[in-house]
Amino acid sequence: LDAFHFSEFKKTLTKIAKTTCIVQITSRKSDVLPFIKHFSKLEENTLVEYHNYETNTEAKDLYFKANIPKPITNKNQEFSTLVKFSDVSVSYWDRKILSAIT
Repeated sequence: LDAFHFSEFKKTLTKIAKTTCIVQITSRKSDVLPFIKHFSKLEENTLVEYHNYETNTEAKDLYFKANIPKPITNKNQEFSTLVKFSDVSVSYWDRKILSAIT
């Protein structure tokens, strides 16, 4: 998404969060949405909650360093083609994004 539409997307999620519990998984602090108030970190096989993320320097330093865990099982599944592109170009206003992809 471009900056404007990403901002609109965050506004929409903020509205939804007033009536729906949203769980956000991220690896960058800058991606944490403004309404997220509870923070946890996966340590070994345990999810550990940080009760005061804003003032817990240790939590801020440790929280976002690990990669998101891989799936427990490898699901190698074969899928039939849903969408096939043939010589497709994409532009955003006057800016060419993709040219003749197949």
